[in-house]
Amino acid sequence: MHHFSRLMLLSISFVTLVSFNVVAADDFTKQVEKISASSDKVTVNSQLRSLLNKPSTKPLQQLEILSIIGANYHSLADFDNAIATYESYLLIAKHNNLITQQADAHKIIGVFNYYKGEYKLALKGYQLALDHYLTTSELIKQADLYNNIGLVYSDLGDVTKSLASYKLAQSIYQIHGDEYDKIDIHYNISGIFLELGRYDAAIEIIKNVIEKRLELQDIKGSWDAKSNLGIAYKDSGQYQLAEQTTLAALNYYIEQADQYSKVSQLNNLSSIYIHMGKFEQANIYIKQCLDLAEKINNIRAYSGCLSEQATYLYSIGKIDESLISLEKANEIIDEINYATLKHSNLALAALLLADQKKPDLAVAKIIKFERDLNKAANDKLNVELALYESEQKAYQIKQLQQEKILQSIKLEKNKTEQYIAMLTVSLILLFVFIFYRRNKELNTKRLLSQQVKERTSELEHTSAKLTDANKVKSQFLANMSHEIRTPLTSIIGQSEAIVKGEITSSNITDEVQIIHANSLHLLQLVNDILDLSKIEANKFELDIEPKDLNLIIKELNNIFQEHAIKKGLTFIITHSLSMPYIINVDSLRLTQILINFCSNAIKFTEQGSVELSITAQQGLLTFKVNDTGIGMNNTQVKQVFDCFTQADSSISRRFGGTGLGLFLCGQLADQMNAEIEVESTSGLGSSFSLILNQVEIDIPKMAEVVAAIEFADETNSHFKGKVLLADDHDDNRRLIARFLSSLGLDVKQASNGKEAVSLCLSYQPDVILLDIQMPEMDGIEVLAKLKQLGCDKPTYALTANAMAHEVKLYLKLGFTGHLQKPVVRQDFIKVMSHHFALNDAEPVLQQRVSNVDLSDLALDFKNSLTAESKSIQASLDNQDFEQLLQQAHRLGGAAGMFGFDKLGKLAIQLELSIKKQNKVDAVKLTQSLLAELSTIQLAK
Repeated sequence: MHHFSRLMLLSISFVTLVSFNVVAADDFTKQVEKISASSDKVTVNSQLRSLLNKPSTKPLQQLEILSIIGANYHSLADFDNAIATYESYLLIAKHNNLITQQADAHKIIGVFNYYKGEYKLALKGYQLALDHYLTTSELIKQADLYNNIGLVYSDLGDVTKSLASYKLAQSIYQIHGDEYDKIDIHYNISGIFLELGRYDAAIEIIKNVIEKRLELQDIKGSWDAKSNLGIAYKDSGQYQLAEQTTLAALNYYIEQADQYSKVSQLNNLSSIYIHMGKFEQANIYIKQCLDLAEKINNIRAYSGCLSEQATYLYSIGKIDESLISLEKANEIIDEINYATLKHSNLALAALLLADQKKPDLAVAKIIKFERDLNKAANDKLNVELALYESEQKAYQIKQLQQEKILQSIKLEKNKTEQYIAMLTVSLILLFVFIFYRRNKELNTKRLLSQQVKERTSELEHTSAKLTDANKVKSQFLANMSHEIRTPLTSIIGQSEAIVKGEITSSNITDEVQIIHANSLHLLQLVNDILDLSKIEANKFELDIEPKDLNLIIKELNNIFQEHAIKKGLTFIITHSLSMPYIINVDSLRLTQILINFCSNAIKFTEQGSVELSITAQQGLLTFKVNDTGIGMNNTQVKQVFDCFTQADSSISRRFGGTGLGLFLCGQLADQMNAEIEVESTSGLGSSFSLILNQVEIDIPKMAEVVAAIEFADETNSHFKGKVLLADDHDDNRRLIARFLSSLGLDVKQASNGKEAVSLCLSYQPDVILLDIQMPEMDGIEVLAKLKQLGCDKPTYALTANAMAHEVKLYLKLGFTGHLQKPVVRQDFIKVMSHHFALNDAEPVLQQRVSNVDLSDLALDFKNSLTAESKSIQASLDNQDFEQLLQQAHRLGGAAGMFGFDKLGKLAIQLELSIKKQNKVDAVKLTQSLLAELSTIQLAK
């Protein structure tokens, strides 16, 4: 497979030296132009080297000469001399500390090594160049390098890394690239589709690329795309179209004297004719390909032609000669790590070994062929299963150790009790008759016998538990795919629909939301195991809050509708609930139970329908899932909620699954004070019901809410009270003050801790909001001072980045609560409603805050970033991490408020890194922060 893109580097950037601001003498410029005017490239290079070696030639002039020499070698397809030329270029650039020129040299050396098929060397050159450009703001050059790296990984057979590199390039091209850039990356991604066997999609993409490039007058680029179209036709079995397209491309490259592209087409044609069974024609092109590839030292094309020659020789019965060609090809492939071709040669090697009556070696080759196919897909799952198994083993060992300690304590206790009993018997024997002593001895023997029996029973029970635990672990690992298959099916289905272009642009947001919802559910399944341990340790807590049940219903429909359709089932949800229908519930856990019910119903139903019905009667909310599936008998119904258990082993074999879901549903239902009922008849279907007891229902009338909003607008009703706001960032302070003022509150502002104390004494606010990090006095010091002065007003810590332990510290120090930055408007309204008279409904207040015009503040903040960038750069240059910490904290709190989310996240990460004293990460994050600031400023 050959991919061609802008590896020419826009004529290999040999004219980039124009930007070096070379102050060259007129005679030098004239000499270079005169020499370069000749069409004899060999003579031109010889004359230019004479000029290069003159003592009067300056370093930048030497680089200009070498770039022209390198361009000439490229046009002659002499890549070895081209690489040698740019290695000399690199030495001069290093000697004169020309950093950008060094990076460009690494990149061009990488290009020529790619042409030769030296993929590791090409990757090394690209990466060295990328390391430099990542420190600059030249985003297009970064994208070009990501693009080239993606091509290398594609030829190395690493589709995952290839696609990751393309996506990085595409994200830059979408914003900063021209039309050619966007077409080019689209074209390269078509190669991924070819490698994955998605021929129809690849052909459609390539045809579109050809059309666009012709519109841009990019004739060479359109023919490069046509050559790849020929490969796509061949791989998809359309041999006549493949032959026609590739012959046309070959003729074009012959006319252009493009030896590199010509040898690729010779290789492609030989492969096409072998697929068509036209072996003599294939042999003609194989010989031409081998001769030309050897002449221009293109080892990738040479190895490809050798592989085709091996196939040709095998096809005409020349087994020994075929094996020789294949071995030569594999030697080169191993040297350059041409993974794709290496893998395809395994099948031919197996056939050759079989014909040589070496079946054991042939089978080994076939096994390696299959193992290579499965390796990439299995690696990630194997790692995850290994990690899970190690965690389970560690957990079992810990449990066993705890049981041993408990047994030891019990034995010691029993021994102590025996000693006391014996001592008691001895004392009694001193004061009683022989008859009592005899009876006591008999009783003691009976007691000891009973204790031995109980201890023996306990040990047998413990041993049985360990055996069962081991079986549970094995069963769980074997059936892990059950719970993750449902969301993955939806994710993959929706993704394929998007990739294939089946989804219109107007609907793509809905489809992505479905993918997102299923991805979150998939993540939640991983947390289910942790939930079980929390429940067993009595550390599980529900998160009860008002939730619109209609939203849960919509989410369930999105998850299962597509899944049911693909299985040929009907999935319906029936209810007569109002819109909206608000209930106080842990919506995550409720959804978790219903997803499990619906998932099982679809999985165990081969034809018919699955129905979720919801009814509300007399304070009870009932969710009932009916299916027409395989059903269960009475014994199976009793076992269905046991941990890691299904109705019988045949069900696990037919349908998969861990048996974890229903067990967890039962545990969650107990936590929610809910009941689960099951009705089932073998062969006729099942019905699972969840009944929520005493659910508080609140069904607000939307017309009343709208009327309340309109009334609030007319009467201008709001909170009444005084608030003191202390924050050292001017933009933050102005924004929050505007929010509070829109609620009707009177706000006084302080820019530092000392000012906050002074204003508090004179202003006497009802509520105080203190930023934690401020000059003069920080928020904690201000709180301590105010308490010392007798101020007991509600005081909230206002900070952009507080971890859980820090929030606990604030509360312990006496803060009433904590409010985060960026501002969460609903949280501010709730806090204010605790301390001031609430004249409006909460939705009214949210409406009023949402309507506040912040455009002027956002513009002021954006304009302030230039000075902020210079200040951060100065702190980085001085390695002043304390100052960087303050700057990151201030910027992290403000950026999110004004819509610069990425900037805010980088600032928060930088703050955390400095707090952890990780200076290496802090420097990298500061550079990323500066790059983002530069991007925002350029966007002005």
